[in-house]
Amino acid sequence: MTYRKLIEINVKKAFKRNKEKSAIMMMVRELAGFSTSLLYINYDVEVSNQVFIQEKLNEYLENDIAPQYVLGYTYFYGNKIEVNPDVLIPRAETEVLVDEVLKLITLEKEVKVVDIGTGSGCIAIAIKKQRPKTTVLGLDISSKAIDIARKNAKMNDVAIIFKQNDMLEGLEDKFDILISNPPYIDKSDYVEDIVLKNEPSLALFAEEKGFYFFRKILEEATVVMNHNFVIAFEIGYNQAPGVLALADHVFPKAKKKVTKDFCGNNRVVIIYN
Repeated sequence: MTYRKLIEINVKKAFKRNKEKSAIMMMVRELAGFSTSLLYINYDVEVSNQVFIQEKLNEYLENDIAPQYVLGYTYFYGNKIEVNPDVLIPRAETEVLVDEVLKLITLEKEVKVVDIGTGSGCIAIAIKKQRPKTTVLGLDISSKAIDIARKNAKMNDVAIIFKQNDMLEGLEDKFDILISNPPYIDKSDYVEDIVLKNEPSLALFAEEKGFYFFRKILEEATVVMNHNFVIAFEIGYNQAPGVLALADHVFPKAKKKVTKDFCGNNRVVIIYN
């Protein structure tokens, strides 16, 4: 069977099961060890490891396992990131959060960054790789997440301190930049089945209609941020007014701005002094 035929068959299966065609293409490419261009060049070549690839595709198509968990990795900001069900799968939207923070750090600038709810460590790794002079601390309440983050930092050859911690509790350091993609989904909100079945609820849902972690982080940030600071949050598409209101309450004199993602949705709130 050729790669073309393999993809055609599984795309049809995906359509019948309401699964993503793009996931099939991505999985075949990765499992075959091809770049996107090489996959197209080899479209009419016989698949050498067909049984193995089909078994992996079936994990997604029939067992509802997220493609990134089937592969055991994904890519974020150009970096290969190991993932498993103990950590959230990095999203493309989160790269907007990284972009906004990187705009505020010059290559020569030495700043201290804290990443709260680091999960796989993808945000911390992206910041450190792009701005090597930064000192980055990644925090997560999950010890399993911290283990994965450390493996990812080693795999990407960056020196980052990761620590199991409940947000900023007990920290005595001072930071210039706080970045966080905290859990922000209200438990009454719609979430896709494949997300619910695969990803850790600890990293998805928040009390107070999704605002609990924004409030707690802002309150705790008052004692750990330097005078000139930046706090950057990823937010849900409809949460900007609520997060801005919380920020106005805790940091009334700070400036605030909202940035949209590539779909035109509000995605990042920046609070800075």
